[in-house]
Amino acid sequence: MATNSSIGQCATEAARDARSAHEQTLAGGPLGIVTRNSSPAVFVDHETGEIHTVGRNKDGSYRPILTPEQSRAKRWARKSVANRLLPESRVSKCMNWRRPNAGNGLADIDVCKGTHGKAFYQGLMACGDIWGCACCAGKVSERRRLELQAAIASATALGWATHFVTLTVPHGVGDDLDILLASLSDSLKRLSTGKYSLKSQLAKCFPGCTQHGYIRATEVTHGEHGWHPHFHILVFTSPDLSPADLRSVYSPAWQRACLLSGLPKPHDVHGVTVQDGTKAAQYASKWGLEDEMTKAHTKQARGKGITPFGLLDAVLDGTDPVYTKPRSSALFIQFTKSFKGRRQLFWSVGLRAKLDLAPELSDQELVDLPDDDRASLLATLDDDDWRAVRRFRQEAHILTVAESNPSLLRQVVQSLRDAMPVQEPAPEPAVAMPQPVVVPLDDATRDQLVLDWVNYRNSYLKGVHHGKATTKETAGSLLLSPENLGGSGGLDRLLASPGLLPSPSGSAQLGFTFDCAYALRRG
Repeated sequence: MATNSSIGQCATEAARDARSAHEQTLAGGPLGIVTRNSSPAVFVDHETGEIHTVGRNKDGSYRPILTPEQSRAKRWARKSVANRLLPESRVSKCMNWRRPNAGNGLADIDVCKGTHGKAFYQGLMACGDIWGCACCAGKVSERRRLELQAAIASATALGWATHFVTLTVPHGVGDDLDILLASLSDSLKRLSTGKYSLKSQLAKCFPGCTQHGYIRATEVTHGEHGWHPHFHILVFTSPDLSPADLRSVYSPAWQRACLLSGLPKPHDVHGVTVQDGTKAAQYASKWGLEDEMTKAHTKQARGKGITPFGLLDAVLDGTDPVYTKPRSSALFIQFTKSFKGRRQLFWSVGLRAKLDLAPELSDQELVDLPDDDRASLLATLDDDDWRAVRRFRQEAHILTVAESNPSLLRQVVQSLRDAMPVQEPAPEPAVAMPQPVVVPLDDATRDQLVLDWVNYRNSYLKGVHHGKATTKETAGSLLLSPENLGGSGGLDRLLASPGLLPSPSGSAQLGFTFDCAYALRRG
């Protein structure tokens, strides 16, 4: 049984071990044994005793076939990297913060188990960002895949032909991703509108043949020649149109659209490829699945590029000499900024109505849909529980425990809380009391300060505006002059002046209480 610390690394280690197993097998090394009698193959690691299921690629290398638990751990591991790389985005809050309920505060964090046997969290925020969030991308892709399968099934029932079209364009290391995407968007617009549109050219070259609609998926990889965005399109046409006929129209139309948009001319052979409905059905059945996501390792090993989520794997692994941690981090940040707000799947206008499918939901609406209306509640996590789960990055492991042995769920959560470091409250800082500053003054300086202050105060009592010259009419007995205080004992004569106001006690005052310490102590 794997330990808690190994669960989050199992997927990456399985991929690395599988690649190493293939190399060691070719070299006759003793690291592990790959059994080839069954399909898929099985890799046995003698050091740990673990058994890994691997698939074989066309070039003879191996790729790991992850279990559902390993795939989920991989998604959460990728999510933790994206949280660090995008701290100000919605991705960092997704599946971390409690979801607000309108007029009812914050939702509880519930651990539920559906009728399909899968556990999931309920009550957490979901960002719906399919480009930057591995958790939301998995949920959205799975539901989009079901839509693609339903579309192909409906098209087949209507007697339509389904074609799988791939569009690419030459690219280089120095290409700016934002400019490249803008030019590709303009090319797609030229391809679908105007008198030179694909639909018009198809009707002109093959009268009687009709394009009923299409579904376009946007994908991107990064390789030795920089970013490589490309498109996979499911094209629905009348049944009498062959893939070769469709390519004869698509290829010149795509080349013209790219040249008018400022892009290089696509390759005559590889710029446009068209395959029949069998390939379209295979693509729809695998689109968005985990084994498609793990192909990033295979593509990287074959030198054909790495997917955006493969960049997050490179940050986690940290052993790739080409895609180092700093480079992979910078590339992923650039990718999310450039693709923010773009649609991954686009349906042509009116196609869903022709196929009798429900109106399309946005990515945010898809992730907000309940996972299972008939799910059973296993546990409710409070803030301290969730803080401990996140601290040790055991989000995926908690769901695994909920699926395999729900009775241990509370015990596992409590063990995480007990392992939390104890934080003693910081002592309150002592507030320093202000100390008066004693300024030694002689009698003359003291009397002058008192005189200036008294005249300042009495000018307001007489209605005099400061900053203006005092006229004779406004001058009075309360505006004292230095001669009234001249010599020693001037302060005493000031207090006995006839212009002072009488106090209730019978002593002369200036309409306020005068404290000798004011002139002697300033602070």
